[in-house]
Amino acid sequence: MLAGPAPRYPLFRGVMRGWDNTPRVQDRAHCFVNAEPANYARWLQAVVGQTRASRSADERIVFINAWNGGAKAVISSRMPVTAARSWRRPRSP
Repeated sequence: MLAGPAPRYPLFRGVMRGWDNTPRVQDRAHCFVNAEPANYARWLQAVVGQTRASRSADERIVFINAWNGGAKAVISSRMPVTAARSWRRPRSP
């Protein structure tokens, strides 16, 4: 979708780390692959760049989904896209 045409509606992009809930739900699992730190960094950098180029300053929002395996709490904070510089090269867990 990064390379596709922009939709006619407001679109706020998001990125996420890898996810595999096979141990918890077995046959109904969802598994997102190729989540190496380098791939995540490239994806985040591309989304941030596209957001900077296409959105006004007050609409520069990128969602970062940090999966919570227990789904017990969600913490969200608004961070200017310019602050994402430090997130371009995530460290390995």
